[in-house]
Amino acid sequence: MAVGMARQCEDCPVRVTLLNIIPVGSGERGRARARHVLHEVTHGITYEPLESVVLESNDIAETILEYARGSDKRPPYDLIVIGASSEPLLKNVLVGNVAEKVARDADVTVVVVKRRSSPLHSFLRQTVLEPSTAHNVASDTKN
Repeated sequence: MAVGMARQCEDCPVRVTLLNIIPVGSGERGRARARHVLHEVTHGITYEPLESVVLESNDIAETILEYARGSDKRPPYDLIVIGASSEPLLKNVLVGNVAEKVARDADVTVVVVKRRSSPLHSFLRQTVLEPSTAHNVASDTKN
């Protein structure tokens, strides 16, 4: 989504940075796994400048906020695009929701993007969680 938004601005340079924040002490194996995930996510995306960054931290929200503020070597960002939390409810209750913390504490606009549902999750939601639509789904699959 961030790349799609960046492409809308033809006359201005928009840099897109993907952050993958891993727990402190993850070691080289954790960093390699994080780089692989970023490579998979960006595979097939042709956009410049697109940067992938792996950082170690135990406070994901604060790390995102600090990175977005910029540094002596890097200008600050104007926008943060973050996926909605997919963490279990108990973890959200105990440590809080990362996207919510970022949106609340950021100095810039934050866009929280709902993660796509898998086809199975969408089907279950339509048939189990929203039974009134089950008939329509069932008749659509027969045709």
